[in-house]
Amino acid sequence: MKKTNKKRSKIDGSFTAIENKLTGSIPWRDLPISARYLYFEIKKKWAGRDRGHIEFTHKEAREFMVGSTFEIHRDKLIERGFIDVVDRGGLWGQKAVLALSDRWKKWGTKDFIVVDIEGLFPKNSHFFQKGHQHYKKK
Repeated sequence: MKKTNKKRSKIDGSFTAIENKLTGSIPWRDLPISARYLYFEIKKKWAGRDRGHIEFTHKEAREFMVGSTFEIHRDKLIERGFIDVVDRGGLWGQKAVLALSDRWKKWGTKDFIVVDIEGLFPKNSHFFQKGHQHYKKK
């Protein structure tokens, strides 16, 4: 008689895991719930592929939060070391390319790498003029 394994996984379909070490960290606990949810959505988009190349648009973010809320919480995730920006995208529907980061593990130490958010996402209109280093044609 053939033995069968009667223990089967109750998980149906794909899932997104967030490590206990991450969710128990100080920088995570200081995040607003909306920022945590944004991290979850970014990680869900990752789906186990390349941690350093996750394409994410403002349009996708607007499916679950207002654009300005997305920007505020994206910046909080960057500041605390949960994500990094590979390519900021933005103009003419270009996708931002994000990367999952482990910088948060060094939060509160001298080894923590601080990212200049204002340098990444300047508010000045001259940034989008021809001749600026980040200006991209359609």
